[in-house]
Amino acid sequence: MGRGKIIKNKDVLNPNFPAWFVRDLIVPRRKEIKFLRENFFDTKHPQNVYIFGAPGTGKTTIVCLLIDEYVRSPAENKKIIYINCKEATTKNRLLEKIAFQLATGEYYKIFKERYLRSKNWVGFIQHFVEETGCTLLLVVDEIEKTFFSSKEKRKDIALYTIISLGEYLPKGKIRSITITNRAGLWEMCEDETRSRLTGTHLTFDVYTLDDIYKILLKRVKHSLTEKAFRSEREMEDVLLKIAKCSQENYVASAREAINILGRAALIAEEKKSPITAEIVEKASKFIRIEGMARDIKSMGSDAVTLLETMVELQRGKAKNLTYWTGGISFSELMKRYQERALNPKTERAVRFIIEKMIQSGILSQHITYRGRMRIYVYRLNEEEIVAKALKMLK
Repeated sequence: MGRGKIIKNKDVLNPNFPAWFVRDLIVPRRKEIKFLRENFFDTKHPQNVYIFGAPGTGKTTIVCLLIDEYVRSPAENKKIIYINCKEATTKNRLLEKIAFQLATGEYYKIFKERYLRSKNWVGFIQHFVEETGCTLLLVVDEIEKTFFSSKEKRKDIALYTIISLGEYLPKGKIRSITITNRAGLWEMCEDETRSRLTGTHLTFDVYTLDDIYKILLKRVKHSLTEKAFRSEREMEDVLLKIAKCSQENYVASAREAINILGRAALIAEEKKSPITAEIVEKASKFIRIEGMARDIKSMGSDAVTLLETMVELQRGKAKNLTYWTGGISFSELMKRYQERALNPKTERAVRFIIEKMIQSGILSQHITYRGRMRIYVYRLNEEEIVAKALKMLK
């Protein structure tokens, strides 16, 4: 083993590594586990469950841990489907993905002949459950994606449809866990949706710094060698610093902390150095830029053009900004965007992209008045990070 070799299992340093495969990696959430067992996995009183929690609070990890236990148990005939709404941002696309996962073997022929052409996804899902007699468990992650990408007037239509799938079947034959990290989504739901989830609305509290430290300690044990830190005392200091960095970037996010640890380990190994506080600072900044670049890329090329315009305007007018300190008016932004874009979008489409940026925390919006005229102005929340993320995308 070379002097700079500090990583022994790179996979464990990935926040997407399935922690339930190595159960020692999981920091227990006893209250949440008890709630899910009693309300979702208990076949005597099965319910749909709605889960909210900030990013990196262990929602998906705990759900997958319990599903893994449930699959191993000699329980009823069951079928489990996991879908992340990043890949299914509308009601129809979500139902289609569920239907296609069920349409295997002999049921594909039935699906093709009776349901595929008419796109009657709900009909096929219910038919499958009735014919097989199975219990269908749905885990729908990042359900908020369907709220903001849908053209439906009713923003919660995908959520409502999912929790209503088993309405005319024996209780619990189709039940779902829907997961979101979007604050305020519950308030956006219609009353009939909330009434169906009353009593099964579970919140994952944010991790404390001590929780994040314990999570990191477990990851270090399974992923790094003894050469990763100069001493145990320095390891404690470095892990606490990573925990604090993750709290600064989001809200004590385990995902963010594991990302920073992984990047710091790669930098340290490249430098043939132990992981230090300075390396953590560098890794933390890189992770923030990388995350921003990923968010911007997911919004498309027009978002890139808009943000390049924002950076240019905000930097160029730092001493004398239009209408609002640190803000750019929509009319000015639109004008400059149209000059830069090869095939500019309509005002309506641009406003939709801006709304996505506000939801992602890239922009903040303010309203000011000139006489009776209402003027929307926008400001980059982290100009330097956005500029470096745009550079990374080139």
